[in-house]
Amino acid sequence: SLLAEMAPELGPDTVVISVAAGISIARLQAAVAGRCPVVRCMPNTPALVGKGVFALCFDDPALKPADKERVLRLFADLGVCVELPEARMTAFSALVGAGPAYVFQMMQGLVQAGVTQGFSWAQSRELVAALFEGCACMARREKTPLMEMRDNVCSPAGLTIAGVNVLDRAGLSGLLVDAVLAAEQRGREMETK
Repeated sequence: SLLAEMAPELGPDTVVISVAAGISIARLQAAVAGRCPVVRCMPNTPALVGKGVFALCFDDPALKPADKERVLRLFADLGVCVELPEARMTAFSALVGAGPAYVFQMMQGLVQAGVTQGFSWAQSRELVAALFEGCACMARREKTPLMEMRDNVCSPAGLTIAGVNVLDRAGLSGLLVDAVLAAEQRGREMETK
């Protein structure tokens, strides 16, 4: 409804960029009455610190190549941009758009464990944040499979493998997959409204 109100002010030099989950290119085009091209964007919250991941959907045929480049430059200053067809936007939203919630939940569990061990809340949080930052850097730089990277930390009969065994028995990987798939299902439901 907001775009419908704005439509008379929109022209061919305008590009409307929507970060609204579940709102299709077709619905956006209808809302602007074809007066300007539209782009779908799904960000995630690390954009607040310049480390976001953005899915950009440029499926509107009215979008000029120069406008596409402008949009890419705009979001590239805030993180990593990937171009996706509209059919992949909901999957991206469930995995990467919602992903910070999953990561922060894992971080919170580790912070709680640190406090339980006697670290202060602030110290535990700083240690866990540095842990995730370091692991993320390794995961991006190295091509080694993630499970191999995990196994490289586990010494035979050591403390790490004891902890990993607990996570495996609890099905942590399966829980993460289930969380992403549940989010994707909810996103698909939102698209039909």
